Amino acid sequence: MEDVIKNLDTFVDFFYQDFFENTPEIEIIFRNTELTLQKEQLKLGMQKIFSLSENREELDNYLENLGVRHVAYEVGPEHYEFAKKSMLKAFKHVLGNEACDRREDLLVEFVDYVCSKMHEGAKTISKAA
Repeated sequence: MEDVIKNLDTFVDFFYQDFFENTPEIEIIFRNTELTLQKEQLKLGMQKIFSLSENREELDNYLENLGVRHVAYEVGPEHYEFAKKSMLKAFKHVLGNEACDRREDLLVEFVDYVCSKMHEGAKTISKAA
């Protein structure tokens, strides 16, 4: 993931461009969001996720808390599927098609894991309500 870390600006820019282009219904969630700050938050989040990759318990806690925070942003289960698609495209954009093809299973597993843990955290709010 070193290549992604070195190119996080490109990754984040591509992610949001694709996310908004292919998921116009998502714009309502970002209606009060300063996109520059949001991009910075995603960069910091990705750095944190990568730094915790060797500590599954801390990573799970971080992702579940992130999912809880996203409930306040009106993120629903369907949005995770849209985000996963755009995230995988962003990996492909940064890493290149060939490198991504070699790692595709790992990338899909990584993105699925991140989104599933966030969704698990979000569900704890739904259960409490």
